[in-house]
Amino acid sequence: MQINEKFLKRARAKYFSLRLSLALIEYNPDSLLLNSYKNTLFCNKNLHKVDNKLIGSYCKNRWCLVCNRIRTASLINAYLPELEKFNDAQFVTLTLPTVTEKDLYYRIKEMESAWRLIIELARKKKIGFKGIRKKECTLRPDNYYHYHYHLIIEGRKNAEWLVMQWLKRFPIASPKAQDIRKADERSYKELFKYFTKLVSKNMGRYIDDFRRLDFMFSVLKGVRIFESFGGIRKADENFDDVELQAIFVNTIRGEIWRWVVSDWENEFGDLLTGYKPSEAVLELLSKCPK
Repeated sequence: MQINEKFLKRARAKYFSLRLSLALIEYNPDSLLLNSYKNTLFCNKNLHKVDNKLIGSYCKNRWCLVCNRIRTASLINAYLPELEKFNDAQFVTLTLPTVTEKDLYYRIKEMESAWRLIIELARKKKIGFKGIRKKECTLRPDNYYHYHYHLIIEGRKNAEWLVMQWLKRFPIASPKAQDIRKADERSYKELFKYFTKLVSKNMGRYIDDFRRLDFMFSVLKGVRIFESFGGIRKADENFDDVELQAIFVNTIRGEIWRWVVSDWENEFGDLLTGYKPSEAVLELLSKCPK
């Protein structure tokens, strides 16, 4: 049976998200997000064949890689055409020193307040300030968190003005920690990457710190991660239920495919993708329940 690459990628994401959700449930039984973690267990658990397509339901949670792959594609489709119209796109990173758990909520609020003041000043000055902003959070050693912004904006002068305004409002910020560079394909990938970087090299060191992950997800619950400004139309971070097209549908038999361990299996015992987690994935998730 020929396998659509989309199915294989979805199997990888499903396996990772399921194991992570099981760990978040086990280690955080009193979490405010407990029901949402449980909901992720059922994300794409069953695929139903309808009109030569396999259709699944989605949890739409931020720790779910299945849903974040779809969300990322949706945001790219919405925003990239606008960004590609820029004559001088600049990739900007705005940061402040890391904070402990007790200060993360305040840090998010103070950065948001400063951002609103900068946007209002840009309007008053009529400087043509426009772009996309992404909020991102990463775990750091010794119970510290790094909350920061990535932006793609039009114009080098606007980028420099933005950093100047940021440093003016935050004397504790290091000028060397702020970054401006010409936007390229890598910049666009960085902008649309999942905001907690769960599978990055850096976050891989903390993927088994399930209490801290739960805290971070809880603090950021309801926070809009992507925002446009300067007249660029806002795109919804959520997405409508989508259908996964089976390109080789004629070779796929079975009406219902149920998730079993690391793949979907139909009523005949056929496996959809043949996916088996690599040693690297197994090592990364070694402390997650099976």
